[in-house]
Amino acid sequence: YVEVSEDVWGLIDPTGRQIIAPQKGTRLIWDPLFGAKKDVRVPFRDAQGRYGFLDLSGKVRIPAVYSYASPFEGNWTAVESGDCWGLIDRNGKSVVPIREKYRFLACFNDYVAFKTTEGLMGVMDRKERVIVPPQYKGVLRGNAGLLKVETVEGKVGFMDAALRFVVEPRYAKDRHAKGS
Repeated sequence: YVEVSEDVWGLIDPTGRQIIAPQKGTRLIWDPLFGAKKDVRVPFRDAQGRYGFLDLSGKVRIPAVYSYASPFEGNWTAVESGDCWGLIDRNGKSVVPIREKYRFLACFNDYVAFKTTEGLMGVMDRKERVIVPPQYKGVLRGNAGLLKVETVEGKVGFMDAALRFVVEPRYAKDRHAKGS
């Protein structure tokens, strides 16, 4: 993206070609994979601080009604309303309704990391079937497609795409994985 001034933002491609004309009161949220995607939804924040999504022509595809919105991971993304979270699809349709019981959601491939009102994190599918029970302090995207898992005792390990531990949580800290 390109910032024209503090409250005027637009989107250019790596060659400098304008994709979305600068718009006053709209701040685009950077997603490093814009160029690799076909049906792009660009997260933006409006002048009132609400989040929504534009397409590459600059047309609003999902209105700015959320407290926060993550970039899309595949066909869905996590959105926040107040301090409750849910998932929406590329058309803005609810996949997992915004619920008080979710205090954070993050999409990873076919799974969703979630945080409960008690502050523990687990992993579910988009039909809200719990795959990994909420028992961790953190579940974040790591390097090489792995999930970084931190226990309540502060030990770090890694799960693969099938949610099996490839490195059991036994390390005090990981300094090189994304999300550290």
